[in-house]
Amino acid sequence: MLVLKTEAIGVDYVIDKMQKHLDKKLIDVFTNWNSYHRAYKNPKKIEGREVIIPEVYTSSGEYFECFFDDSVAISSFFIVDDTRSFENGNSKFNFSIIFQSKLNEVFPDILHRADEETITKITTAIKSSIYRQYLSDIKTGITEVYREFGRSQVTFDDMSYFHVCRFDFTNVLYNSSDVCCNDC
Repeated sequence: MLVLKTEAIGVDYVIDKMQKHLDKKLIDVFTNWNSYHRAYKNPKKIEGREVIIPEVYTSSGEYFECFFDDSVAISSFFIVDDTRSFENGNSKFNFSIIFQSKLNEVFPDILHRADEETITKITTAIKSSIYRQYLSDIKTGITEVYREFGRSQVTFDDMSYFHVCRFDFTNVLYNSSDVCCNDC
């Protein structure tokens, strides 16, 4: 399931283009995939303390948490750094894509833990995008992947069939007046 924004502008324009590109390149590889747009870093009280969790806006002021959903083989969402800068009249920002997968469902024919196969497929798709030069890091493990979020509600480990990985993009330039419609 590909969940896009309509008439995306600014950072969402970049994310829309990247999300559509990844969907086109990975749709035959990743079946049963929920691909979400930009998640917001929303505060939530859990066990009496406030933590930040990733939530995707749905409609009418509603959000839903987009941490790993084990009813799908793989899910992904984007997050954006809270600071943006400017260079020669263009805006510049950092963003990340987080993938959460059940490896035994993503690659059912592979008998070993297919974490590297997952990372390689995603990296290959990214390298064919117009944003390839901005890819700066690939992170794995719960602590690194979810570093800005409260993790007390994460009930799985990055081991066995479960795998999380994060692709960081830095200093991505965009024109804040660009608009992405459904065919961009």
